[in-house]
Amino acid sequence: FKGLVGNGSCKRPDSCFKAKGTIDDDSCLGTESCERNQDDIGTESCRGLRACIKNKSPIGDTSCVGVSSCALNKGPIGEKSCSHLDAEVENGSCELNEGIIGSNSCNGEMACYNNTGTIKNNSCNGPFACTNNTAVIGNGSCNGMSTCVPLTDEEAGNEILPYVIADNSCLGDHACEKNTGNVSMHGCVGEYACEKNKGSIGYKSCDGLKSCSGNIAQIGIMAMTTSDVNANDEPGGSCQNSAKVEDDVEDPSNYLGACEKNTALIGDTSCIGDEVCYENNESIGDLSCRLERACYQNKGGIGNGSCRSPFACINNEGTIGLGCCSAPLACSRNKGTIENGSCQEGDSGGNNVCSNNRKFIGLDSCKGNGACADDEDNVPEETVVVKGQSCIGDESCSRTTADIGFQSCVGRGACQNNSGKIGDSACIRTEFTSELDDSFICQNNSERIGNRSCQGQRACRGNSAKIGSESCAAPFACCGNTVEKGNGEC
Repeated sequence: FKGLVGNGSCKRPDSCFKAKGTIDDDSCLGTESCERNQDDIGTESCRGLRACIKNKSPIGDTSCVGVSSCALNKGPIGEKSCSHLDAEVENGSCELNEGIIGSNSCNGEMACYNNTGTIKNNSCNGPFACTNNTAVIGNGSCNGMSTCVPLTDEEAGNEILPYVIADNSCLGDHACEKNTGNVSMHGCVGEYACEKNKGSIGYKSCDGLKSCSGNIAQIGIMAMTTSDVNANDEPGGSCQNSAKVEDDVEDPSNYLGACEKNTALIGDTSCIGDEVCYENNESIGDLSCRLERACYQNKGGIGNGSCRSPFACINNEGTIGLGCCSAPLACSRNKGTIENGSCQEGDSGGNNVCSNNRKFIGLDSCKGNGACADDEDNVPEETVVVKGQSCIGDESCSRTTADIGFQSCVGRGACQNNSGKIGDSACIRTEFTSELDDSFICQNNSERIGNRSCQGQRACRGNSAKIGSESCAAPFACCGNTVEKGNGEC
């Protein structure tokens, strides 16, 4: 031995054999531990069979405790790192390490085995965490079983896959396993979060069980360091769900993580809620799709409070949530279900919102001039439905094929030329400035109109289907009808 040995150290057969450097107190306690060591070792470190054998870099205090831990190590290791308690393992934590490992990191069976990247403090703690790692991993990240385990050489092929995992990210068993994308601070939190991810994950994004697993696109706003986060405009994060571990759900095998298998860009503060945006192709969730033409030609679900700018969500094919589509032409040519309280004028006005719609629209919707109306040359493929208390506004729901619910069709020209059924207490306009102020509500309708309807001046003229009782009570209402109708006069 060439060097200094502290009290209580190197007391096992072949421990410190042909070793160099300074070995502090109570270290290198195990057969062959620190054999042929070439650098300094701190207090109470390298304790276990073959621990730190042929080590070539400095090791801090209370590190490398366990069978084969830090064996053949070539990189510097901080304090309280690279330890495990399994006495029967073949490969120790940080064995074959060639990278830089900070303090309080890489604790667990085979944690950081064959690491060649940089691992900072308080990271990669858990069985198999960061084995074969090549990336830069920040502080407080990759903690949990098999977290941040990269692709195998065979899986990666000849592709060079440099990436960085920022502070406090990839937390939970299997989080970021086989990940190849950059992960921002506080990203990928939850079991299996960002597993097999290939995209860039933004600040506070992918927070939940299986969130963003299989993702291939950017999600949220990137913030790799604190300087990237504007204190006055901190990103809210996207793809967040309340379940964090498998025990939080009844059937983990069928649970759909937020933005799991996402293939398209998702902005900030989007896709928030359980099992949202699964297999999304263009989707942006709650509080999103608020920029002009946002979510154009979307094919996935869009959450509540969305599509609130002109032309937003045009040609959508997925379900749109509550309180959406509140701007000119928003959600026009929609082919997916639109929930209650949608297709309304909103603060900026909403002319022609949800026009040429081809699917179910919920209660209290289609409020604004031209709302839910169809072009004259737009022939629908199937009958659609607009629920009650809807179609409020001039020419709203005109030329549609929709079945329209109760207390609907209120406004000049509302529901003209409609070929779907209209419910009770509909086709109403009660304010008239003169006899010439025609409302033209529900004119030329070809399907049944319910009871207590056609209460607007000249309402329901030219109708060719039955009109219910207590209807046609306004001046000139129902004139020109050849079918059974309620009481009224021309």
